[in-house]
Amino acid sequence: MSKQPTKAQLIDKLAALGIETTSKETKADLERMLAKATQPTMAALREARKRYRAERVDGKLRIDNGDPIADLLRPLTPMQVALAADKLLDEPDGTHAEKYAHLNPGQIRMNSGNRIRGAVKRGAATIDDVATVVEAVLSIAADAA
Repeated sequence: MSKQPTKAQLIDKLAALGIETTSKETKADLERMLAKATQPTMAALREARKRYRAERVDGKLRIDNGDPIADLLRPLTPMQVALAADKLLDEPDGTHAEKYAHLNPGQIRMNSGNRIRGAVKRGAATIDDVATVVEAVLSIAADAA
């Protein structure tokens, strides 16, 4: 059970955000002011959206955030990204494909890519490791063709 902030704590949080309050505001007023001040604005969402790239790969639209990992994963199909996640995370082939089988291909790709990003962020893998795995997955696909 989380402890509710006091009126004084709400005033302090709003002050830290540069928002002035008066003694007339109720605790509910302060809570609404804080919620409004901390939720993303449409301008912030529009700005974040500018970082995303959309392009066609193999006739399919791919949208990503343009980070180095997205650049490496872009030529892969959703199932290949799932395989890359398996290999990078040292899990049996097919683990991510099976785990995300109930999702559509875009969600499989996104979730598997996020697992790869998480490994890099945690320091369990490097961008070079991702590049090596992507080359291996592309090599497997080329051998199968």
